[in-house]
Amino acid sequence: DPESEDKKKLEIENKRLISYIWVGQDGRIQLNDNIVTIDEIQKIMYARRVALPNVIVSLRIDRGSEMGIVTDIQQELRKASCLRINYSAMQKI
Repeated sequence: DPESEDKKKLEIENKRLISYIWVGQDGRIQLNDNIVTIDEIQKIMYARRVALPNVIVSLRIDRGSEMGIVTDIQQELRKASCLRINYSAMQKI
């Protein structure tokens, strides 16, 4: 069915458009599949935005995280012109 094939392609493309950043209570930052430092975020995300201009950043923050690290990440994303960000707070189970 060509219509369902198109739908699958669109779903895959939409998943590629999202970059995930997880912030743990311990201050560790994971960008997609890699542990990164604050200093690496701008370079990585700028390259990603150039490759995918509509990239969306999903910022997932552990409830116990320092707000300062979130602000630092926001600044790096701003420098990389990654302005489409959604936020979610995670609670340890």
